[in-house]
Amino acid sequence: MDSNVTLTQNQSRFWRCTAPYQDYEGAIRSGKSTIALLKLLHRHQTNPGRKSLACRWQEQDVRSQVKALIKELWPSDFLGRWNADEACFDLDDGAGGKLYVRGLKPGEDAAKFSKMAGLTLATVLIDQPEEIPESYFLYLQGRMSQPGYSHEMYLLPNPPSYDHWLAKRFPEDNRNPKYAYIRTDVYDNQANLGDDYIERLEEAYPEGHVLRRRFILGLRGLSIEGEPVYASCFSRRLHVVDQLTYNPALPLIEAWDFGHSHPAVLWGQFGLDGEWLILGEHQGRDVFLEEFLPEVLAKRASWFPDAQDIQPCCDPAGAMHTSHGTSQNAVDILHEYGVYPTYQENSNTPTVRDMAIQKISRALMRQIKGHPSVKIDGGKAPIFVDGMEAGYVWDTRSLASARNPNTRRPKKGGTDDMYSHLQDCSQYMWINSGPPSPRTKRSLEKKAEREYWRKLRADQIDHDPEDVRPKRRYHARRGIL
Repeated sequence: MDSNVTLTQNQSRFWRCTAPYQDYEGAIRSGKSTIALLKLLHRHQTNPGRKSLACRWQEQDVRSQVKALIKELWPSDFLGRWNADEACFDLDDGAGGKLYVRGLKPGEDAAKFSKMAGLTLATVLIDQPEEIPESYFLYLQGRMSQPGYSHEMYLLPNPPSYDHWLAKRFPEDNRNPKYAYIRTDVYDNQANLGDDYIERLEEAYPEGHVLRRRFILGLRGLSIEGEPVYASCFSRRLHVVDQLTYNPALPLIEAWDFGHSHPAVLWGQFGLDGEWLILGEHQGRDVFLEEFLPEVLAKRASWFPDAQDIQPCCDPAGAMHTSHGTSQNAVDILHEYGVYPTYQENSNTPTVRDMAIQKISRALMRQIKGHPSVKIDGGKAPIFVDGMEAGYVWDTRSLASARNPNTRRPKKGGTDDMYSHLQDCSQYMWINSGPPSPRTKRSLEKKAEREYWRKLRADQIDHDPEDVRPKRRYHARRGIL
């Protein structure tokens, strides 16, 4: 590395990383390709004879972007000559090193892995790996077999969705030491891009835009197109905090949504002044309820060890449909684990769901003593936050034939399935345990006050039988009747 080059914190992490598979993932124009090609150059300069592949899915993208950047960054006297027969640079390192530069997509009549067949490699650099099928990633792992050299793969994707194979292979918690995940954002490259470019990018993708997280912050998920349900009232800056404290004196609301693809649980509390606190989430993926339940109970015990008053509620469909070919339904299974949820049978109707959404939106816009009435623990409920910001969108399909054509519906299923389940949990939470609206609360208070004074007046009446005279006789003597 040139001593005149100053690395950012994220670039330094990537530069020092020696894991076999390195996912340097982040926003557009964040300098991922530049630092990765410089790292690859360093590997070749310090280990002559190394053979590497720099690739992308489309051949034209390789020529116009990857190959062009290599020629710009690598010293020409080291890069050597271009070998068109092998589609590689024959490096002038004195030991026969090669840098293959190829697109991975095969020709129309070619075999699937024809662009990589026969290669024996020490290093692989994949630009935009989110474009390639997972099978190509697995095949390239097998091509990294050059003896006598360390083996590394650099993957440089734009942030994929949570369901992408990259997200599965490279979890954000870095639980697998062989698969390193390093995130960067566009601000990491601000010195090279300039303040004006950053400002234009922020204007193009303002807070709440569906692509802001991916293109500016370099965060996964939210590749969904559509109008977010809470776009006009949710703000990550206002409503999301780093950590919330659970209050054991208040009931812990535990909302369940069922389904094999993404079963979900959301924990929250309603404060005495009407605050709504989201304390955590747990969402499964392609898992049966019997496997999911112990995970939920373990997380609940870890996060809320002092919880005494737990009030579960759930999707009413869990009490109506049997699962797994048995006579049990989801609620029956919950009962076996000591979870006894309440539910309202009409919770999933469009009108009731819309009512819950309206209550949540009012809570988001409401303030208590100058502070937002809704607070979400961003560390323990990240998917829920993503859904509130942009992942939970309105359905654009026609409702002309529906029973309630004028009631707008959120989109369900498909690519947004990651976000809709926890949003459903929030609605069950409000339907079953939510406080009344301020207007309803005032009406109930006035009604209670009237009832109090009526009862007080009734209690103060003297009921001595000797003082009571029949009303009709009393009035008859005075000629009133």
